[in-house]
Parts: sequence; structure tokens; C-alpha cells
Amino acid sequence: MATNIANRLTDADHWMALFQDAFVGGFYQSVARLAEWVDPDYLGIQPQTPSAKGPSGFLDLMARVYALISDTKVRTPSWGERGNDIFVIVELFGHVAGKPLVLQMSDHFVLRDGLVLARTTYFDPAPLNQIVVRHPRTWWRWWRSGFGYPERRIARRLDPRRAKPRRRQDGKGH
Repeated sequence: MATNIANRLTDADHWMALFQDAFVGGFYQSVARLAEWVDPDYLGIQPQTPSAKGPSGFLDLMARVYALISDTKVRTPSWGERGNDIFVIVELFGHVAGKPLVLQMSDHFVLRDGLVLARTTYFDPAPLNQIVVRHPRTWWRWWRSGFGYPERRIARRLDPRRAKPRRRQDGKGH
């Protein structure tokens, strides 16, 4: 995936507006648009997943998250910036095995030349792991989502990149 030169971030406020808007809809297609602002040298690191490299790695990581937690929504109660670094407090909401999941996360984004060069996410995966371990019916979905190690292909049926685009509830497209 080639990065569009016209899509450059003007500042941290611009990235945060895009980031927050992408997760409002609660579906993969809106989040996938963020890849337009991802540097070709991007490196994304977070617990229980292989490192994401480049825009395609970013898309693959988001696809894995949505394959496991298809109703993922995110809230960003606070964020700050220092130079090219953006620090974000993130609350991820969704359901796994019909059980509500809330993950408190911290994201550190690094910008370079108007693009996102790196993202490091910190969170305790225990709440997610507890739901998966306690509900055997989720084991197969977890495995087929490609989440966790070893790195695996996402099962075709679960891959949100293959789903038909859904409309946002507020009627603003996908």
C-alpha cells in the first residue's frame, strides 16, 4: 500500500481528530483509513501480537483486533504531546464470548514528516485472557483471529477486510 503524499498530518491535534473519529463507528473499515497517514517505515508494538511493519502491518494488526473483538470501540479521555511524540490514554470497549471487555491502554505515537512513524501500546492483557480462558467456545475464534503468538493468518470468515462495508450509526458513511 503506497502512502498518499497528499495525506500529511498538520499536527498532533490533526492525528487525534482522525484517530478519535475512526473508532467512533466501531468497525474495521473506518479504522483502516488511518493507514493513509502511516509512514512506510512504521513499526507498531503491542502485547500479544507480532510487531506491525508499514501500513500493511498496521492494517493487519487492526484486522486481528476486529476479528476477535468485532464491536471494538475506543474512547480517548486524555492525550498530550511533546515534540513529535503523542501520548494517549485509551479505553477499548467490546465483547468477547458475549462478555463485556474493557481494556485500559496507553498509546505512544511518534510522528515524522506528517506521518505516523511508530506506535507503542501498553496494556494489561489479563482481562482479555481471562475471558478467553474461561469460555472454551472462544478458543477457536481467538485462534482463528490470528491474535497472539505464533503469528498466524486470520481465518477468511473472521477477517474484517473481507466484510461488506457497514454504515455508521450516525449516517456519515463508513
